[in-house]
Amino acid sequence: MDRKEVLDKAQSLLEIGDTDAAIGLLRRYLKKYGNDIQANALIGRAYEKIGALSLAEEHLAVSLAADDSQYDVAMELIDVRMRQRKYEEALPVAERLYRFHPNDDVLRVRLESIRENVERPAVGWERDENKPKVDIEFTGE
Repeated sequence: MDRKEVLDKAQSLLEIGDTDAAIGLLRRYLKKYGNDIQANALIGRAYEKIGALSLAEEHLAVSLAADDSQYDVAMELIDVRMRQRKYEEALPVAERLYRFHPNDDVLRVRLESIRENVERPAVGWERDENKPKVDIEFTGE
């Protein structure tokens, strides 16, 4: 099978719910052509369907690294990382995507949610070394 046939067959298997067969087909294909953008995106979606989020994240990240203009792959990667509570890793992907799609309300809400869950570094008065040291002594009177 050539590349197009493999990807079409995997897509049709995913659409009918035969996720295991799609994963098997894509794994064999990726052994030969590991950097294929579409194949990595498809297998990432397949792994996400079966709940293998770490494998889904790995393949979606490979696909996005090869072509960072993929809106759908970026959104899926953000979603997978949020489901794994990897907010610090989801934040740069979401921020970059939002720079290119500032009118996307769904993305804006996800970005706000990620920012709420990312632990902010303590700065200014929040940092212990910047707090005023005040010794109050009560004399009892």
